[in-house]
Amino acid sequence: MTLVSNDESFALGFFSPGTSNNRYLGIWYHNDPMQTVVWVANRVNPINDSTGMLKIESSGRVVLQVQNTTAVWSTNTTASVQNPVLQLLDSGNLVVRDEKDSNPEHYLWQSFDYPSDTMLPGMKIGIDLRTGFQRRLTAWKSWDDPSPGDLTYGVELEGGPEMGLWKGLRKYAMSGLWLGDRFSGIRDVRSNSIYDYNFVWNKKEAYYIFSLKNKSVLSRVVLNQTESVRKRYAWNPENQAWDMFSKRPSDDCDIYGLCGPNGNCDYNKLPICQCLRAFSPKWPEKWKSSDYSGGCIHNKPLNCQTGDGFIPIMRVKSPDITNLQVNKATNLKECEAECSKNCSCMAYTNLDFTRGGDSSCAMWYGGLVDIKQFQSDSDGMKLFIRVSASETEHRKKADVKLALILATVIAAFSGFLLVVSYISRRRRKLQASTTIDTISRSESLTDGKTLVSNGGSFALGFFSPDTSNSNNRYLGIWYHNDPNQTVVWVANRINPINGSTGVLKIESSGKIVLQVQNTTAVWSTNSTVSVEDPVLQLLDSGNLVLRDGNDINPENHLWQSFDYPSDTMLPGMKIGVDLRTSFDRRLSAWKNWDDPSPGDLTYGVELEGSPEMVLMKGLEKYYLTGLWIGSGFSGVRDVRSNPIFDYDFVWNETEIYFTFSLKSKSLMSRVVLNQTESVRKRYTWNPESQTWELFSMRPSDYCDRYGLCGPNGNCDYNKLPVCQCLTGFRPKWPKRWNTSEYSGGCIHIKPLNCQTGDEFITIRRVKSPAITNPWVHKTMNLKECKAECSRNCSCMAYSNLDVTGGDGSGCAMWFGDLVDIKQFQSDSDGMDLYIRVSASETELKKKAKVKLAIILAPVIAALLGLLLVVCYIRGTRRKLEDEVEDKNLEDKENKDENEDMELAVFEFDTIIQATDTFSFRNKLGEGGFGPVYKGTLANGQEIAVKRLSKSSGQGLNEFKNEVKLIAKLQHRNLVRLLGCCIHGEERMLVYEYMPNGSLDSFIFDQTRREELTWYFGMARTFGGDQTEANTNKIVGTYGYMAPEYAIDGLFSIWRLWTEGKPSDAAYEFLAETGDVPELLRSIHISLLCVQQHPEERPSMSSVVLMLGSHNELPSPKQPGFLFYNKPFEAYPSPDNNESSSRNEISSLQTPRDSLIVQLIIKGANFQFILFGAGRRKCPGILFGSVQNPVLLLLDSGNLVVRDENDSSPESYVWQSFDYPSDTSLPGMKVGVDLRTGFDRRLSSRKNWDDPSPGDLTYGVGIEGSPEIVLRKGLEKLSVSGLWNGNGFNGAPNLRSSSIFGYDFVWNENDVYYIFFLKNKSVMSRGVLNETQNARERYTWNAETQTWQLSLILPNGYCDIYGHCGPNGNCDDNKLPACQCLTQFRPKNGPKDGTLRTIREGVYTLSH
Repeated sequence: MTLVSNDESFALGFFSPGTSNNRYLGIWYHNDPMQTVVWVANRVNPINDSTGMLKIESSGRVVLQVQNTTAVWSTNTTASVQNPVLQLLDSGNLVVRDEKDSNPEHYLWQSFDYPSDTMLPGMKIGIDLRTGFQRRLTAWKSWDDPSPGDLTYGVELEGGPEMGLWKGLRKYAMSGLWLGDRFSGIRDVRSNSIYDYNFVWNKKEAYYIFSLKNKSVLSRVVLNQTESVRKRYAWNPENQAWDMFSKRPSDDCDIYGLCGPNGNCDYNKLPICQCLRAFSPKWPEKWKSSDYSGGCIHNKPLNCQTGDGFIPIMRVKSPDITNLQVNKATNLKECEAECSKNCSCMAYTNLDFTRGGDSSCAMWYGGLVDIKQFQSDSDGMKLFIRVSASETEHRKKADVKLALILATVIAAFSGFLLVVSYISRRRRKLQASTTIDTISRSESLTDGKTLVSNGGSFALGFFSPDTSNSNNRYLGIWYHNDPNQTVVWVANRINPINGSTGVLKIESSGKIVLQVQNTTAVWSTNSTVSVEDPVLQLLDSGNLVLRDGNDINPENHLWQSFDYPSDTMLPGMKIGVDLRTSFDRRLSAWKNWDDPSPGDLTYGVELEGSPEMVLMKGLEKYYLTGLWIGSGFSGVRDVRSNPIFDYDFVWNETEIYFTFSLKSKSLMSRVVLNQTESVRKRYTWNPESQTWELFSMRPSDYCDRYGLCGPNGNCDYNKLPVCQCLTGFRPKWPKRWNTSEYSGGCIHIKPLNCQTGDEFITIRRVKSPAITNPWVHKTMNLKECKAECSRNCSCMAYSNLDVTGGDGSGCAMWFGDLVDIKQFQSDSDGMDLYIRVSASETELKKKAKVKLAIILAPVIAALLGLLLVVCYIRGTRRKLEDEVEDKNLEDKENKDENEDMELAVFEFDTIIQATDTFSFRNKLGEGGFGPVYKGTLANGQEIAVKRLSKSSGQGLNEFKNEVKLIAKLQHRNLVRLLGCCIHGEERMLVYEYMPNGSLDSFIFDQTRREELTWYFGMARTFGGDQTEANTNKIVGTYGYMAPEYAIDGLFSIWRLWTEGKPSDAAYEFLAETGDVPELLRSIHISLLCVQQHPEERPSMSSVVLMLGSHNELPSPKQPGFLFYNKPFEAYPSPDNNESSSRNEISSLQTPRDSLIVQLIIKGANFQFILFGAGRRKCPGILFGSVQNPVLLLLDSGNLVVRDENDSSPESYVWQSFDYPSDTSLPGMKVGVDLRTGFDRRLSSRKNWDDPSPGDLTYGVGIEGSPEIVLRKGLEKLSVSGLWNGNGFNGAPNLRSSSIFGYDFVWNENDVYYIFFLKNKSVMSRGVLNETQNARERYTWNAETQTWQLSLILPNGYCDIYGHCGPNGNCDDNKLPACQCLTQFRPKNGPKDGTLRTIREGVYTLSH
């Protein structure tokens, strides 16, 4: 049995998690098919069978028993009540209350006080300061064990409160101080579309709480013990799954104290740990090896007696609060003075930034720990840190001189250190020279023996990944001096040896073989060159090489392990492709930590278009680096300044590869793939702790995930949500986008028009789009690149290929959707991308505006001066008026009638106090323009405060004018506007409070509306061009909208009026209980307001007089737009002397019983029919006048208009087959009428829910000899080849198909393609697919009642038009597919007649 909440959101019952047989009492989402549990009662004491029973004792205590005897869990309620009730609320809160208590929110006990691992909306996570009672989340131990783990989330109370994530007793990730509207350590997320939040800190309690902005959206916060994170999920109703919205910690800089005392963690730099300004590493050598535990110390010692100074650090998370002192009554100036006097005070700041940044004081004592750097001005806080007076801005020049003096000393000392280091390395090398690093043909390596490189860096031998549980033995290379024996290469990854009988030896041919028991080979090299003296050597680089012992060139390798990497990349290793041989070197992850066999995670070079590095999961792209732009990859932050490694990307005619080198030979660094986490990690060796420390990781954040934001989306990790549309674009599916489902991506706000001219706008600091559809030219400059892209209507973006040469060089162009773009913050990261948009979206008019501004500047200056004088006079007058108003507060009637009076302007502090700092408890609701809060003024008056959205885009004067206008619209039946508040960017409206709620709660309530004896209609203040509630400006058109905009009516009051039954248009209760004459008069006036001609409509002042009097009203004429529903009939042509403007609606039943609505406009030599269903209308047919037109839907699917008197049933005045959409049906002609030039061609839908034409078309090309052409915009995508009488020579022969036959007609009159069905019981259709860029043929499966794909074109690379360039021949059965025609060779490339890589405009073929 289960207990289900009133609205069926949650259920309470017994469940077993995962594979466990234990039974628990819990609460879960009722409509979630996965039964996501949010609360568990008996977490510690599971029930072993199904005998659990929950009941309420007479005292009100809730008890969970086993076999009706043993209690395994109970509530701790102490108050005894007579009528205890256990209720599951719609919030997911399980409560015990007294049934007779008139207050339904008076709980004796509630589950929200005892949360498990999940936080729900309305739940408080925090501490009751009066009792010490603490509410905190604790993670499940594992996915099938709800008992408490050691990961917890709650309020930290030391000093000033903040939210914290703990692992046991150790701080793991802290939120930073609450600044009044956000936490200092978390990016500002107020603008997200899913939830709002607050942190309450007063004398009674300190807690965090969140609420949903839309009740139809579900969101929850949950702890994950395995990953040690706190995640927020949002429910995706379409795929019935939880989508992750955010997580904490979000990056390495969120880890508590990562950079030690006085360190500053900046995720946008490498290394991420930096010292605070005026500080330096305490232990420099450890710091260089990524050991930051020692933190930083002052560059110059403090001297409190002579006076220290303070410098500001901007946009940072507040330090740890352990040694924090807070004074809410002290301002910033007083705070600085207090900190200066106390020599132990190391930093100070404001605590509340919502009141102009000058309230409350926070001071830190001791080391400043856990500081994080943000990039956006809206994130973090300003921190003032104590430094020596000489470190302040006034001593900069002296510091420069001192730096010059010290530079010489440091240089000399560094030279001395280099000499010492060189001698030390030489000594170690001599000591290691006794080890064996080579084996010859006469030698072998057996299990138990190792080969050690000359410098002692690496060892080759046999190992077991899990020595305790496996007998599998592998031949591998590992770091020789690493006590953990970190393996970097494995020979026999797929074929492990069972036991210690493995032997490695060199055959006489020079082939290296790994054998079992000296017989069976489990691995060998593929070297084919035979040498007399083969030598196998392990180099100090970790490379195992085979070379000729007689060769004087030691770097001439016959075979090397670096060509066959495992999961690890070492310095000097090349990851990439040899373009001469197509040999591909790429990393592949171990399947898991004890199985070196290849997993499906790989890392290598992506060769489509322009090369880049790619991380793949199977065949799916997972992470791309972006294009190489000369100095780095466009999708990877600039890491040249790191102290560990340097890197390069080589791309020439012979090879493409990525490589890295160490900046110091004393350092060790490696790159490794991790299958479990699906990441590529870089580690550096810490010689002191003898461990590998993580240096960087890819993907580093959500925005690194391939295609996360869909086509034309831009992923910005510094914003919430992270996915934004590119400039000039909007979400394709707005509702899905608002629920964090970004797969649909974005589309142009305004359609492109290549013929009339599109333009390009610049998107700066972004990762290049995916390279699936690019075009690359290395020598073209940016101006030429733009011109080339402009000429090609399919070109959606262009950029430089190399940005290192000042103006840049090279050209890259993208065709189709722009996928996988990421936004960076630093000017040194990313690239400039120029994207194609409608000309109206560009900023080309900026220069004209600048000229106009120069002309208008003197005029504006004069006007501003005049306005200042006017404002001064008005301000003085307002002050006098306010004084008069204060003396006449009791005369409310006079105030209401005085339209010219100025409204009260409330102080921001007054609003803050009245609403308890916009407390969540006082929130009444939220509308399209912002939330509304209840407040109480100092005099006891209750008010409602609407806090307008900051995204309204409205200026101060606009807001004031709007307030005055609303004030003039006040009415006794409207809520009264009392005044407004303006503070910085804040705009607030103050209304009288309505204790009974809003009017709609009466009007639309079937019972309560009968309490009203009058009826009043309300119009939202929206303009005709607005479609969403959250607008960027307050609407400017008030009153009603003209009837021309209201075509889609649902019923006709005019019909009821003419039939003498106008009251039927009103609700029954209004006609029964209301004032019927007043009701009829209102309808009469309404009809006058919708007359066809504007001059016949009364003005609003006349309407007011009509409503307030009983004078006789003029008779209304027929309104401009009518909606009838009567049988179809043909109207005779009007006489020449007769004119008519009647609009009449009718319907007809087609042979297939499909309802079609028609609007026939009479009075001309043509008829126009408007087709549609329901409220949607689409223009359909324009045709010559006939006496008896008939509209028929034929069994072929052809919609035709013909003359009913015509004896030929196939003589059509018009037919839909001449105007196809995306589908070709049997009998439809796709082609050209050569007499008129009329072209029938298919055009794809833009997407599955937008039937407007896309840019994919299918028709006949009549250039030269006709053939069928599939085009993408103006570019050919696939061509059928010539018709040979039996079929197209470029398409497979389908004559043998049992489903359809086809023909191609080419004569003096027509050129067209047509198909027909061989069996009338079969259904088949051809359709264009914009997303797949393909023409697909589907056949109906009557058994499964589905359409099955039977054919798709293009069907491979060789179907792509011009894939192999001029004089190339595409053969799908060869590798590579592109071959030169006989007697031809590649124009730019190898001379053997094959093409390794094809790039239009770069590689072409010639004789």
